[in-house]
Amino acid sequence: MKTFITILCMLLAFTLNVKADNVKIHAIVFCDTNNEEIGKSCQSDYERFVTELGYIEAVLGCDVDWFNVYTGDECTKPNLESAISELRCESNDVIIFYYSGHGVHAEADDDWLPQMCLNYKTYQQDMYVPVKWVSQKISHKGARLTIILTDCCNDNKNWVTVKGLIESDEDNPVIDNCDAARLKKLFYESKGSVIATSSKKGQMSGGINSGGRFSIAFWDEIYRLEQGQGDADWLSLCEATKQRTLRSTGQQQEPQYEVNIDGEPKPEPKPEPKPEPKPNPVVIVVNDKDLAAGINAIVDKSSSISDRKQKAEDVAKNFFTSDARVILVGRNLTTKLDNKAIGDYLLELALSKSVNGINVVRSDKSGDKYNTIVVTEIR
Repeated sequence: MKTFITILCMLLAFTLNVKADNVKIHAIVFCDTNNEEIGKSCQSDYERFVTELGYIEAVLGCDVDWFNVYTGDECTKPNLESAISELRCESNDVIIFYYSGHGVHAEADDDWLPQMCLNYKTYQQDMYVPVKWVSQKISHKGARLTIILTDCCNDNKNWVTVKGLIESDEDNPVIDNCDAARLKKLFYESKGSVIATSSKKGQMSGGINSGGRFSIAFWDEIYRLEQGQGDADWLSLCEATKQRTLRSTGQQQEPQYEVNIDGEPKPEPKPEPKPEPKPNPVVIVVNDKDLAAGINAIVDKSSSISDRKQKAEDVAKNFFTSDARVILVGRNLTTKLDNKAIGDYLLELALSKSVNGINVVRSDKSGDKYNTIVVTEIR
């Protein structure tokens, strides 16, 4: 069994009417995808996170700094410390930290948060990192909103020492169908803090190949809000996530949470001028800035069709093997919608009038070039 602990720590400044072009999302992601026991589940959690955040980015029209991704052998304490230490943000930005892997709770620790094992063994527990340390460090970065999601065990172990603080859509998501006002209420107009854990202290929680039970419940509730269902506030979201988790685990996993959000009426936002068109959002999860820039150029509708077609040819030649394939999947990441040669797909992307962005949720390399990428499209 794998326990999912999610901590949402939201620290907002006083600006309530936020302009999308002033907001940047900084994502730091650590996933123990190499683990023999839970690696497949961690990979699924990671891919769902990528897809959902990419969709939120596209709907809100903000930018994502997506080059702080550490999986497999890179899921280490030094990388975690460096990623947080080097993070720089503005007062209107959003920080999202996500971890999926093994976790544990020191029996002698009164705190309710776990320690992240990262990719270390039991005999390497000195390298475990308390989630509370991450929370404290990120809270001092000065961002308007911080979100910490950790997918790991929280069961008590007497051999662990207390550490010092150092159901979803099967088709392509369509922006036009999303109730963007609800997302804005959650991420732009909330002020305060939310802390939630997926189960009581000492309680085990379920994890399956498609992700942690609580993780799945959380994103499914976000999806419901996007479709205009439910109440768009953090208290209702946490309670709905709790009830969905209880149902999916046969009442064996009971999430706990505290919500402290300013309940004062928010002023009606004034109409804002429509922003100038920007290149369509693209989320690249392979730590490849050059590839990200290339795909952005392909979908940039401010460029001529001939320029976009030429860029498609250049990207196919420079980044992919001659026989590379693109596997297009639905938002649920399991429904396969198409399988195409890279050249054909990039050309279609350059000519498309309906694709607003893509998420690269998985990739494989042959030497220094990609031979397969798995993508979802946002229309």
